[in-house]
Amino acid sequence: MRSPDVLPRLFHAGGRADLHERNARSCHETGIYSLQVAFEGGVSKAGVDCGVAQVASSGCMSPNIYAFIKKQALARSDWLAMATYLDCTLRTPQPAEVARESYLLAKHLSSLLRLDDQPVNMASPLRQYERPWKLLHDAANQYLSSVDENDLSSRIVQQDLNNALHDGIYKWNDPRAARMLLEQKSGVKRYSSEWLSLMTQSAMSCDAQSCFELGKYYLEKDGWRPAQGAAKGKSRLGLEWIELGAALSTQDPEQMTKGYLFLALLLREHGFADEGLEYLVAGKESLEGNRYDLRGEKAQYLQSFEDHWNDDQLIVARSDELMD
Repeated sequence: MRSPDVLPRLFHAGGRADLHERNARSCHETGIYSLQVAFEGGVSKAGVDCGVAQVASSGCMSPNIYAFIKKQALARSDWLAMATYLDCTLRTPQPAEVARESYLLAKHLSSLLRLDDQPVNMASPLRQYERPWKLLHDAANQYLSSVDENDLSSRIVQQDLNNALHDGIYKWNDPRAARMLLEQKSGVKRYSSEWLSLMTQSAMSCDAQSCFELGKYYLEKDGWRPAQGAAKGKSRLGLEWIELGAALSTQDPEQMTKGYLFLALLLREHGFADEGLEYLVAGKESLEGNRYDLRGEKAQYLQSFEDHWNDDQLIVARSDELMD
């Protein structure tokens, strides 16, 4: 304990332990504080760890940690410092010179790492670094805005952006990349095999809108939409995707309401009124107490359908009015 290096190293070890996935929820603040103490005591690795944890929790870093991380990143001496610096910097628009610097740094980082090199662990603040493909995509996107579109370099940067998106999908299996490509106007032809693959990847990551889109695809494919004829024997995969999308829409009570009501009405139109009623009840229960619908208007709306479910003169709404 007489060595001046011992105490900072103990703080570093303690900080890392506090930010382990098993302890991070209860010891997050003390963990970051311990890492700062260790860094100020001369443990440079603690500075990188502290930067990663700060960006993961707030998107920014304290001034002394940022200065250290930036120096390490621009020297390209530590891949994690590079990723942390880029993650922090690219969250806001940058001047042209900084945008070019970030683009070149992100391109170098992307060439260094593979998927199996350093796995991401979202449960631990020390492992929540941004993936290289996303950093390169965002850096290239920022740099493009400052480059003449007729310049040869513009085409090179655009190609790097497209390649980054491709890597995000096919190398990193990141559903965010799938969603980004699907949202591009010139991206993927709707209902093509590539569209189905990307939409499935996105939906399986619990993206509510992707679940709805995938559900509509299967409902049309399996003959549920338009709602004509008997549905006996038809696959219910589309219904299951719509139900998942509705259940995931906790922060959008209007979309959640539409999802459950759509299922109820569609089943009613196919002769499964009793089963449709079950979806109304499930939707109402999911909406009750929803903090985004404190007045309970959406739950009351579904209740009004439930109250008159067997009255054909009052229930005139159609499922196709809710999902187009």
